[in-house]
Amino acid sequence: MKIKPKFCVLCLLLLALGLLCFASCSGNNENSNGDEELSNVSIEEKENAKSEIDEYISKILPTLNYLSTNDVVNLKYEYFSKIDEATQSVEKVKKECLLKIELIYIKDCKEQEIRLIHSEYDYRISNLENIISDIEETGYYTGTRNNYESELSSLSAELRDIEVNRTKEKQYVRQQAIINGYGNSGVLQNELAAVDKKYDQQRANIEAEKEYLEVMWENRERYDEGNSILLSMKSELQELIDEANNEYTRRSLEIESELKSIG
Repeated sequence: MKIKPKFCVLCLLLLALGLLCFASCSGNNENSNGDEELSNVSIEEKENAKSEIDEYISKILPTLNYLSTNDVVNLKYEYFSKIDEATQSVEKVKKECLLKIELIYIKDCKEQEIRLIHSEYDYRISNLENIISDIEETGYYTGTRNNYESELSSLSAELRDIEVNRTKEKQYVRQQAIINGYGNSGVLQNELAAVDKKYDQQRANIEAEKEYLEVMWENRERYDEGNSILLSMKSELQELIDEANNEYTRRSLEIESELKSIG
């Protein structure tokens, strides 16, 4: 039995129409599934997520510097866009945003804390360094305390010797005046005055040397004390900076770990 050509053409047309209808139905089903997937995240959920982010930002924003503020604002709008486009739960997106904002916040806090620490220590350290520098220019005793006390004792002994020698020499001058017959004359008084002048000069020289030694020792004590305080202050400064850095590092590592767990 022969098949008529017109019949064949009719069959092919019907087959093509059937395929088109199937494809159309499949497409409608896919769109329906997509709409159903989008509907898994309600507008209310998205707005609530944004509100939580805004609330956190409003708490920290007044404390942030200009650059950190810009970073937080940029991050906010980046994640608000992600929330708007989300087709599944926005909880992970919200949490990721909050953690990244916290990273900016704790870094800013660390930097502000370190600036505050420097403001409390830098001036005092600089002032003390200037004092030490002035002492170095003036000079200070470089020996030990025993050396200083020995030199001081020697100068004190010289002062006592000067007075002993003064007394002896004046006694001799008086004796010679009596022997030579001018014991109560003006000549004797002039000779005694000359003795006093000689020993007064010697005494003034030793006293000046003693005073200089005492000043050098006082400078030495100030120098040692200043260096001790300076070392302590610098140590305290570094310790506080290290604490601020360590606390930031500890928390930032925790945040990075949380971010990785979010995936």
